[in-house]
Amino acid sequence: MPRLIIASVMPVTAHQGRLAPSATVEARDDGKLLERLGRAVAEGDLPANADPGTLASYGTTVLHGLSIQARDGCTREQAHAVIGGAMLGWDELVRCAEQAARGDRDV
Repeated sequence: MPRLIIASVMPVTAHQGRLAPSATVEARDDGKLLERLGRAVAEGDLPANADPGTLASYGTTVLHGLSIQARDGCTREQAHAVIGGAMLGWDELVRCAEQAARGDRDV
């Protein structure tokens, strides 16, 4: 099940009272997504020449944007519209990888 990556800051501890960027959490989640997409390529779920790094960057960029939109109060319908558009972009990235694997020159 997909999770939103929170683009914000969080307390280090209740006693320290200072804030730390959530970059560590995001880096860990980005690494997990990259690992999973690499496995999808290896298992044939994505084209052999699909770039897991590009796909992971695309996915996390969309998730970060959705996280900010959710924080700012977007509606469920607005979020679903963004997700629908993002999936069209995802499909295009995968389609281009499939075409390149077949040797199509119009990629």
